[in-house]
Amino acid sequence: MRSWPGKAVHRPALLIGASLVAYAALASPALAQQECGAPPPGGGTVTCPPSLNPYPNGITYNNVVDDLTIVLDPDVLVQDTVSTTSATAGVDLRIEGPTDTDINTTVSGSPGVLIDSGAGSAQVDVDSVSTTASFSRGVTADSSNGTTVFVNSVTTSSKYSPGIVATVTGPTNLVGSSPSVQVASGTISTQQKYSDGIVATNLLGTVSVTSQSISTRGTHSHGVVVNAGGGREIP
Repeated sequence: MRSWPGKAVHRPALLIGASLVAYAALASPALAQQECGAPPPGGGTVTCPPSLNPYPNGITYNNVVDDLTIVLDPDVLVQDTVSTTSATAGVDLRIEGPTDTDINTTVSGSPGVLIDSGAGSAQVDVDSVSTTASFSRGVTADSSNGTTVFVNSVTTSSKYSPGIVATVTGPTNLVGSSPSVQVASGTISTQQKYSDGIVATNLLGTVSVTSQSISTRGTHSHGVVVNAGGGREIP
């Protein structure tokens, strides 16, 4: 797990309540599929090398039926959404590119990273993410069994574009434990209205949020928004 020394929030740092700012639904990116090769049968890893830069159509592995980890090698540059989704029970999804990776999008409704494991767990670990158009979250991650987001830097430049949105929506199939949402970031910057820094929601369990620095400049844009059913931790 990454560790950052502290948190400086330049807008209201925390908004806790029963309701969250409503964001427009994000359309699933209609992009080319499996840019880094076919997923291994039965689950496994695909690796995206810098030799295929700049991935102009993004990296997309949607509707997968087995566990999948997408590895972004150091120096990978992606010019559209990195996306993976699954609706299959028990499928765990991972996007891993913590070192010298750069993801950026320029089209409205295009998040930098989109991961949705509707019946499993989801984890994102990336370096730099930026979006410049409206309705374009930096990272959006959802699961039923636990959602984890680690990111060094997130910048969004247009309206309705929060930096990180991490959720557990359920129903979970965990036995004997509850799903958690964990978010850890370096710096987050949003520039326009209705663009919170971090939104973390989990009505089925706990939420933990840490960030080194969060800056939001638009109206109706909070530093951190948390909605938790089982406890919350904001160091």
